[in-house]
Amino acid sequence: MIKYALYDKNGNIKQTGETPFKDMYVPAHLTLYIGEVNPDTHRIIDGVPVQKPDEELDRIRRETALRDMRSMRNSLLDSTDWTQLPDNALTEQKKKEWAVYRQALRDMTEGETENPQWPQPPE
Repeated sequence: MIKYALYDKNGNIKQTGETPFKDMYVPAHLTLYIGEVNPDTHRIIDGVPVQKPDEELDRIRRETALRDMRSMRNSLLDSTDWTQLPDNALTEQKKKEWAVYRQALRDMTEGETENPQWPQPPE
């Protein structure tokens, strides 16, 4: 198998993969690089993989952490939707506790993304 990457005129890697074919179709707006390269950490300049600047890597890490955090938060919110339905068996006090917890989950994406402190659900 031949490892490859397709990249645009700015060096941004648009696709990576493996192919058994020596000849493959490459769209006119992309260039073929033969070899293994990580699109998260590198771009290809003049046919050579070059590590992205540290500032860009830091930005990508923050964006990835925030995306992962939002995904987890959304899953936790989805799993607790039932606590806010009018016909559930919770007391009004418990319903308020769950509402506070759910708001704390929503507020999380405005704080620390590296080591987030997740709120604890009511007992």
